[in-house]
Amino acid sequence: MQQANSAESSRQPPGETSDDQISARLEDVLTFLVGSSFEMAETIRRLIPKCVIVPIQAWDGGQVYSRAKLYVRGNMEDFEQLDEIVENLFEPPLHIQHLAAAVKLRSQQPRPTLKQIGKALGTSYMTIKERCITPKVMEELGVSEPFRELHSKPETAARWRHAS
Repeated sequence: MQQANSAESSRQPPGETSDDQISARLEDVLTFLVGSSFEMAETIRRLIPKCVIVPIQAWDGGQVYSRAKLYVRGNMEDFEQLDEIVENLFEPPLHIQHLAAAVKLRSQQPRPTLKQIGKALGTSYMTIKERCITPKVMEELGVSEPFRELHSKPETAARWRHAS
C-alpha cells in the first residue's frame, strides 16, 4: 500500500520549485514531463529525431550486447545537422571495465606483476590477465575500442538461437 501511495504522489506535478531543486532532480523532472506533457515529448522528439539500437560484440568474446545511437540536433535552426551520441546499454565485462587502468598500471616502471595490478584495482589475477591480453588483440586488429558493431550474424555468439 505504501508503494502505491508513493507512486501516486510521484505523479503529482511539482509546485513552486527552484532551479537548484530541478537541477538536483533533473532525471525525475524530465521523466515526469515527458510522460505527462505532449509538448515536452514533442520537443524531445524534435531534439532527438532518431534512436537506433545496434548489436555489438567484444572482440575477445561471444556475448552480444546492445548499444544505442542517438542522433541529436545540436542546432534547432539547422534541422539537417545531427550529432551522433553513442551509449552502451549494458555494464561491460570486468576485464573491459578497467581496461585503461590495467594498461596504465602495467606500463609503469618498475613493471608491476599481474597480481599487484589486481590488488591495486580490487580484482583477481585472472581478470587482470584478460585485461592485459585485450589491448594486444585490439592492436593486432587495428581497432581502438574493445567492441565491434555487428551487421550480420556473428560466427560465435553466446546464447544465440539458431533457426531450424
